[in-house]
Amino acid sequence: MDKETIIIASEDVEIIDASEYKEELSEHFGRVPEVAKPLLKGAKTVFSQIEKSLYTAPAFINAVKAAVPDVTLQAMLTDEQKQQITKGALKLMTKKRWLAHGKPY
Repeated sequence: MDKETIIIASEDVEIIDASEYKEELSEHFGRVPEVAKPLLKGAKTVFSQIEKSLYTAPAFINAVKAAVPDVTLQAMLTDEQKQQITKGALKLMTKKRWLAHGKPY
């Protein structure tokens, strides 16, 4: 099975009644003292920011995945080659060069 596939079993899914959902935060609280009203307003702002962040999360995750290389190349050098590198006598290729037919040259 593909490592990137997430499977959620139907018994793990909770179906809620959308009529119970209240978008306005103040509707979740019956009576709020005057001293707590600024906190309620601040919470509404924070929840709005969280909602916007959740909408942008998939794009962010895809950008991170695209930035991480799929393949990492590693060179094993002898002590002599390491010495030559420090002297500047040996140059390493930093990327593969490919011909049009897909084979390296």
